[in-house]
Amino acid sequence: FLNGRFMGTHLGASTPFCVDLSAGLQPGPNRLQIQVDNRRELDRVPMRHFDWFNHGGIYREVDLLRLPAAHIRSAQAEWTPAQGLRVRIRLSEAVDTLAHCHIEALGVHLEIPVRAGEGQASVACNPRLWSPEDPHLYAVRFECGGDQINERIGLRHIAVSGTQILLNGKPLFLRGI
Repeated sequence: FLNGRFMGTHLGASTPFCVDLSAGLQPGPNRLQIQVDNRRELDRVPMRHFDWFNHGGIYREVDLLRLPAAHIRSAQAEWTPAQGLRVRIRLSEAVDTLAHCHIEALGVHLEIPVRAGEGQASVACNPRLWSPEDPHLYAVRFECGGDQINERIGLRHIAVSGTQILLNGKPLFLRGI
């Protein structure tokens, strides 16, 4: 709630999320209130049958970001043997513009044409693939207009063959809960 006005909700447990507060801002001081509900329900994460309990509440940082009117809503970079590196970007507004993705360690400087707020582009590359034995991460920078997102990501390929899960073409044995 911002200044007593409901601004949004999130039903994804501890997964990251964003809420646009622009419509609730007032001149002068503003009051932000966050309500947390950690009740276990059959249709929410975590469900009742999990054998661990997260106590709920806010246990990670909360950031207030001042963003341009048209900003990056989501950006994704994924690698497949067939397509190489594919980058997708979605903006907060349905505008036509040009976005960029930079992965310096791979020499990737990709221009992404954005139409009606969404765009994608691909480029051939041969990355060092992420795996549990070699958890290599790349610094990635997405840019559009005055907005920029910097991330560290692992590039890998996950597939299913019969009853096997393949990571980078090799069978993967999963342990844990």
